[in-house]
Amino acid sequence: MNDRPSDSISIIITIIFTLLFSNFAYADDGYSLWLNYKKIGNQKKIEEYRNILSAIFFPGTSKTCDIAQKELKTGLETMLNKEISFKKNEKECNLIISTPLNSALARTLKIATQLRVLGREGFLLKSIHQGNKSTIILTANNDIGILYGTFHLLRLVQTQQELTGLDVKSKPKIQFRLLNHWDNLNGTVERGYAGNSLWKWNELPDSIDSRYRDYARVNASLGINGAVLNNVNANPSILKLDYLKKIAKIADVFRPFGIHVFLSVNFSSPLSSQFEFEKNRRGGIGDLSTSDPLIPEVRQWWKNKVKEIYQIIPDFGGFLVKANSEGMP
Repeated sequence: MNDRPSDSISIIITIIFTLLFSNFAYADDGYSLWLNYKKIGNQKKIEEYRNILSAIFFPGTSKTCDIAQKELKTGLETMLNKEISFKKNEKECNLIISTPLNSALARTLKIATQLRVLGREGFLLKSIHQGNKSTIILTANNDIGILYGTFHLLRLVQTQQELTGLDVKSKPKIQFRLLNHWDNLNGTVERGYAGNSLWKWNELPDSIDSRYRDYARVNASLGINGAVLNNVNANPSILKLDYLKKIAKIADVFRPFGIHVFLSVNFSSPLSSQFEFEKNRRGGIGDLSTSDPLIPEVRQWWKNKVKEIYQIIPDFGGFLVKANSEGMP
């Protein structure tokens, strides 16, 4: 027998450390990205933040404002380990979150000129000193700006940044900030390495997966304002009425988060299905013998299709088109 007590002890210790490490590794699966709020360990910082952030004036009532309020309550209560409250009298609060329309303080500061240059998605986050009272005001021209500003404030708190002397003016530098999915209608993902498509076309429009909202929430927190839902090597069927109704349900989930739906479209969509445009694949969903956009009938087909889309999805973002590449028409 070559076994020694020290060998057995080493094996036991190895097993214990393996189990401990495994539990630690799976404690956070990363699903919520940075929105998996964690309690702040610095007690001095916690007390500082509690004095400023425990009572909030937030009069907005839109779906977007509801999202921002829920995010604030969840985030701040988790990070500060203290219940926060939303009050109807802004004089009782040290944190004011509102468009100028609903806040007397915002109107008093006369910041309309500053807001004007920030556009629809920008926001202003500013520390105000009035006598012995210090107030933080978050304001914007639009509710989506309020939501972006809310995420910015939560990020400052989670990373334990200084909240005194704030003077943040934020405006996106890029108008279209899109994620381009290469998802197919059969649930596969071209060059996808993390499972099947997020979009459950076979369940839509009757069943709405909760992950659509989670997806929108995380993207909004990062400033993403659009998603191309399908593969650039597009199946023409994506433009059929039954699919447009499915897409409309996704758009309904995305809308309060400021995210617009975009679609990849096949150049040959106006073609009749009898025309073969690629080996082993059939033509479009139209009734034409050509998809040449110089032909008036083709242009009219697209105009009609676009009109149909906007009737179903009023805030539709637009098309992504791949033409004359890798065998596509």
